[in-house]
Amino acid sequence: MKELNKIAKNTITYLLGSVSSKLVAFFMIRIYTSYISPANYGLYDVSITYATLFSSIIFLDIWSGMMRYIFDYINPKEKYVVVKSSFIIFGSSIIVYSVFVFIFSNIVRLDYPFWVYIYGISISIQNLYGYLARGFGLNKKFAISGIVGTFVNSFFNVILLVWLNYNYSSLYISYVAGVLVQVIILESSLKSTRKIFESKIDYYLIKSLFKFSLPLSINSASYWLLNSYSRIAITNNLGAEQNGIYAIATRFGVMINLIATSFTMAWQEMAFSKTGNDKETSRFYSNATNTFLKLLLQATVILVPAIYVIFPVFVDNSYSESKPIIPIFILATSLGIVSTFLANILTAYKRTDTIFYSTAIAGVVNIFFISIFINVYGVIVAAYALLFGYLVNCAIRIILIKREIRLIIEWSKLIPQIFLLVISLFCFYYENLLINIIIMILCVVLMLYEYRIKIIDVYKSIRK
Repeated sequence: MKELNKIAKNTITYLLGSVSSKLVAFFMIRIYTSYISPANYGLYDVSITYATLFSSIIFLDIWSGMMRYIFDYINPKEKYVVVKSSFIIFGSSIIVYSVFVFIFSNIVRLDYPFWVYIYGISISIQNLYGYLARGFGLNKKFAISGIVGTFVNSFFNVILLVWLNYNYSSLYISYVAGVLVQVIILESSLKSTRKIFESKIDYYLIKSLFKFSLPLSINSASYWLLNSYSRIAITNNLGAEQNGIYAIATRFGVMINLIATSFTMAWQEMAFSKTGNDKETSRFYSNATNTFLKLLLQATVILVPAIYVIFPVFVDNSYSESKPIIPIFILATSLGIVSTFLANILTAYKRTDTIFYSTAIAGVVNIFFISIFINVYGVIVAAYALLFGYLVNCAIRIILIKREIRLIIEWSKLIPQIFLLVISLFCFYYENLLINIIIMILCVVLMLYEYRIKIIDVYKSIRK
């Protein structure tokens, strides 16, 4: 119970940080849809899809390996040997990444190749410093830096898009500015640069980190096939404008991520420090998994009608085709969050190889559905393909985890939430504003009533 309370407390910390930053980012949808055409937004979305793929693979997801190994040590000096080893791998990756992007930009047309290149490096640096801060327990500083970085990002977008009427390269520039500010804030607290120089080089640890992170890198390629291949398929088969429509629909996934990512961050830290195959460990993982699934379902039930209500306020009419895609994408995103949650258990047992297998199979499922049906049923196929892909992914990971520990998922206790989810989906597609408002309010009241005691306990815990 102490572990779950710690997860709850850290979740609230991350949530408070994420709420401000994610809400600000969400409010920007109106500006994006008003000042950027669907075609241009589609081109931007494809370019950052490439940048994310290259940065994830080439940088080996070294930040995940770094945080996992940090938890193996107690002495701060030993922890910084891990950090130095990670930074050496990271620095080498920058060289490889630079060469690769230069070659790629001469083969595939990119409107703003320099900013796409910088965007990819910024993603990687943001991940590196974010995981570093969390690895050293600077959770509040991490949350605050995220808020400030998002405000800087949004500020530059408003200046460039609204006031200066600049082109869509504003999106890259603003993101890079936000990351730069966030990294400066974290570095001012960590003072990692000085400590890294003072730490010794451990070649064995570098090799160990590389071996640990390499499967994560390959997994990132598989994850790209599962989560991002659709953007390129849509652009090539249906055009950049349709990809812009799909990209705005995916923006609403940030709402479910708002809650779930905060929990996952807190969970990841706890999972990395909790291994073994005894009854206590099995009970811990089973309780955490059941709690997470229930909360995620409840959040999804509330968000579906909520999105129906707010959609006309936040999205320009030129992107109205994205509305029916959103509920399916929300379901797919929810399963993706469950997939990440399960992956953290496998990572805690250093079974990163199995993460790759499950993601690769799910990626193949995704590509199969898109390739066959996208020209027949249109852009919504991408959301369904993602949903089926993650369903397969989660099923495989549950089987793999059960080989390590006795994971017990109480499916029968999730039936009420699944029933409410079906009702909320029906109301969304029934297209009645009043019904969606009533369902949303009713579900919020039921959830607050169910967790009233826990909310009070967590509030008191944070006040201490």
